Amino acid sequence: MNKKSLTKFNSIGLILTALAASLAWLNIQEIIALIIVSAFFFYLGASLGNILLTTKKLGVRLLIGALISVGLYIIILSVIYWFFQINKTIVASIITILGLVIFVLNYLKKIKFDFYEKINKISLLKKYCSKKNFLLILIILSYSVIFGILFTHRSGGTIISPWIPLSWKFFSLFFLINSLLIYFLQNSRQKAINYFLLVLNFGVFLWIALIIYKHGFGFDPFIHQATEKWIAKKGVITPKKPYYIGQYVLVVSLYFLTNISIHIIDSALVPVFAAILIPSCLYFFVKKENYNSYVTIAVALLPTLLLSQFIVTTPNNLALLFAFILIFWCWFEWDKENKLYYLVGTILSITSIAIHPFIGLPSAVFYFGSLAYRKFDLNKRISLGLYFITGTLFLPFILGLYIYLTQSGTVVNPFANFEPFLNIFKSPHWYLFEQASWPWQILYSFKVYIWKYLLILVALFGFWKVETSNKSIFYATSALAIFMSSFLLATGLNFSKVISYEETVFANRILDLALLILAPGLLAGFFNIIKFIKLPKKTVFLSIGCSLLLLFSLYFTYPSRDPIYQYTGYNVRTADLKAVEFINNRNKNDNYIVIANQMIGAAALKKFGFKKYIKLKNNSEHYFYSIPTGGALYKKFFSKMVYEKPKRKWMKQAMKFAGVKKAYFVHTNYWYPAAKIRDQAKKSANNWWEFGGGKVWLYEYKK
Repeated sequence: MNKKSLTKFNSIGLILTALAASLAWLNIQEIIALIIVSAFFFYLGASLGNILLTTKKLGVRLLIGALISVGLYIIILSVIYWFFQINKTIVASIITILGLVIFVLNYLKKIKFDFYEKINKISLLKKYCSKKNFLLILIILSYSVIFGILFTHRSGGTIISPWIPLSWKFFSLFFLINSLLIYFLQNSRQKAINYFLLVLNFGVFLWIALIIYKHGFGFDPFIHQATEKWIAKKGVITPKKPYYIGQYVLVVSLYFLTNISIHIIDSALVPVFAAILIPSCLYFFVKKENYNSYVTIAVALLPTLLLSQFIVTTPNNLALLFAFILIFWCWFEWDKENKLYYLVGTILSITSIAIHPFIGLPSAVFYFGSLAYRKFDLNKRISLGLYFITGTLFLPFILGLYIYLTQSGTVVNPFANFEPFLNIFKSPHWYLFEQASWPWQILYSFKVYIWKYLLILVALFGFWKVETSNKSIFYATSALAIFMSSFLLATGLNFSKVISYEETVFANRILDLALLILAPGLLAGFFNIIKFIKLPKKTVFLSIGCSLLLLFSLYFTYPSRDPIYQYTGYNVRTADLKAVEFINNRNKNDNYIVIANQMIGAAALKKFGFKKYIKLKNNSEHYFYSIPTGGALYKKFFSKMVYEKPKRKWMKQAMKFAGVKKAYFVHTNYWYPAAKIRDQAKKSANNWWEFGGGKVWLYEYKK
């Protein structure tokens, strides 16, 4: 970059820094604020990417620079939050400091920045909108239609599965689009357009819940959003915990800067970032393995991993996304000698730890273990063995130490009982094979007993085909170490404060990381398989085959309601929100409790956050709505009301337990047996009301 261009670039950077820092106090439209914040991080990313990766292509530099910018931003804010708090002044100060530091570094270090030149060379209208690119235009229009269909089915009603409101026409259109996409990618050499189409396709996979579920998907996001709202209002939430901080400070700071609601920012964070980052990381990084254009099709097949962890935002899922990026960064830098590259991996590792140590710590062990394996002059078998032992024992040791110090469980002999670990691989209780026809049984048998194991074989085949054998061996060993770590977590640790059906949740989640570590091998395996079968006469065959695979992957990524998959989870509905608002408006004081299922509790968290906790006789505190993580109100009293009989006796016991004079029982039309519980509760309550045309019934009990 010449001096004139550098001056112009830095001048724009200073303006963006000033604008971004002042956004917290400016009352401007959310979309404009979002554009300014995005442009600011683009400035940081473009600069850092050029400083760290001066010899690489523009796309790689922008991608890595942007990730490192966001990572540094999260790390700095997390440290400040841990020792102090977060507020608008702190966020503005950090933005100002980062902008000024980058401004100085750009002048001190001679950088290569060819963004202007690249832009000037691109003539989109001339290059991509000609008659011969009719297929490209058709694909883009088809994506517009499919997203339009999703938005027309956005609902605040009962949605057991997103597939229920969508008809077979949606899946037919999806199959057609992917057939056209794979056909197009086989003949396209335009990297920017290929990447754009990949983002759209990943968006279809990852944004369905974000679009269709009007009030939110799942339960955990409501707890995290309530926490983020509290932090935005109070600056800190106590007691401080050494986890989740990275996500909280990122969401809260974006709320300060853009004034977009915390619900929208939090809900969109992982699905949107994943759709953008996953295809870009794979596309740019694996390109350096000297693969030809077949790799783009292999990237398009990555949703076969069933990326359900990226359809909703939680700290665990956000940390997994950064871990996923770290995995491919490590693959990319394996044979590089530039020490600045190690800084990139280190920042990604620390960012993942700041978001969720449960994922971040084993990710850091993976990355720094790879450095030790590559750089230390030791016998490879010995060093690999030491790494395997460390990778296997590290997380169980940390969690075991936490259990011991907090007295929150017990450590047992992991080899005395294999059942908890084996249960992870069993079909969920809502899989009912017996009542289904044979085509459904074949489909789900393939999913349960073959799908992931076949992907593992493809990944191992891919590792075998990679020329750098040490790299492949290390990745396969890492996945095996995480697998063994999951075994120890499931069989060796008992968490007393975890609800029964979530006792193996930690062991299950860490297996997601093991599968993601295999992703580079899976990509290499797909590439070699496609290369083998890709003949001129098989172009259409390849398109149809890949599209069928992606169609099944899409269906399995989300909960279903079909002859086998009898999913029992539900969503927060408009009627639920009206019920909790009614309770709040009816009571001038907060001297009451609410006994209800977890989605009603989620509705209360969405509306009121952590408005009230009741103080018990043992000085412990309990959220005034029953939620699964909240103790006796849910585990004892709600269970009695729905599984035994809705008696006044149980509600009086709940009021005595909570020390209140009024209690509410909320019953929903999806909780079996709905009519029986409804009619029995009417007889025992002082008052009752109905919401949403029979979707929710509310019962009031007084002492």
